[in-house]
Amino acid sequence: MKETSSFELVTVGISKEPVTTAGGIKIVPDICVNEMDEEQAVELLLIGPDTWMEDQHQPILEVAASFLETGKTVAAICGATLRGF
Repeated sequence: MKETSSFELVTVGISKEPVTTAGGIKIVPDICVNEMDEEQAVELLLIGPDTWMEDQHQPILEVAASFLETGKTVAAICGATLRGF
């Protein structure tokens, strides 16, 4: 039998307050960005609207920069692609 890897998907937010997507889906973050364990995380996916240039996103952008510096995967979709590294 082929072995498979097991990963846990953890949603991260500025706070643990629910976020409603442009499509109307409500997401409640599992943890706040300051609770992230960068050593345990293997990938980061940035999603969302065109607000990524706002200061509120600086903490997660710093995490993304750290991931890139250490060779970890950072992916972005939608408005998150507007932010260059």
